[in-house]
Amino acid sequence: MTHQNSIIDGCKAIILDMDGVLVDSEPIHGVAFGMFLDTLKVPHTEEFIGDLVGHSIDHNIQTINEIYLSDNPIDVLEGIRIRDAIYLRLITSRRLKPLNGIEDLILLCKKKGIKLGLASSSVREQIDAILKNLSVNNEQHINFQTVFDATVGGNEVSRKKPAPDIYHKVSQILGIDKNNCIAIEDSGAGILSAKANNIFCIALKNQYLKEKEALSADLVVNSIHEVVEMLNLV
Repeated sequence: MTHQNSIIDGCKAIILDMDGVLVDSEPIHGVAFGMFLDTLKVPHTEEFIGDLVGHSIDHNIQTINEIYLSDNPIDVLEGIRIRDAIYLRLITSRRLKPLNGIEDLILLCKKKGIKLGLASSSVREQIDAILKNLSVNNEQHINFQTVFDATVGGNEVSRKKPAPDIYHKVSQILGIDKNNCIAIEDSGAGILSAKANNIFCIALKNQYLKEKEALSADLVVNSIHEVVEMLNLV
């Protein structure tokens, strides 16, 4: 039995990232950053916005200060407040849907007795808003507000991804040995956070995940359906 098959066979918990894994919210983050930069009258390109996606908001505000506002930087906390207010308006006003394959993965985990965790760099208010939105916008009538056995947000740990704190806390709450957990991530920072905890990490390809970042993962997939197929084999 290969190491990968051994991990999947012994899986007792799957820990999902939220943005880009549970829900396709990464483009909304990009829109929010574009609107935020517009309020600051800062010129920006799609490439620059794309480079921001997948990193923590405070990291991105610091990056914006360094590149565009070095002479008159915005206070990081104030920048976070403004950008997050824009993002919250967007995610509460739009009809969000689970990423393709997520509903099947959740139902399969429940059937097999595999616990579910959510490890997100987003703050609790954003997590709650997205889970509420998804609960009324999914085909399988899943209550996303109650389906997870553990959820941890970026404002509930000392350090956000790529630090190990979020995955460490989620696995502790789940009460599952990290060797029996699988993380699904779509960003370099998230992959590094999971691997810092020695958690087997599956990287989900998307337009924002750089090839060199995906190399840090144990396995790379093109869709959540591939994970469902693997779990169905054990």
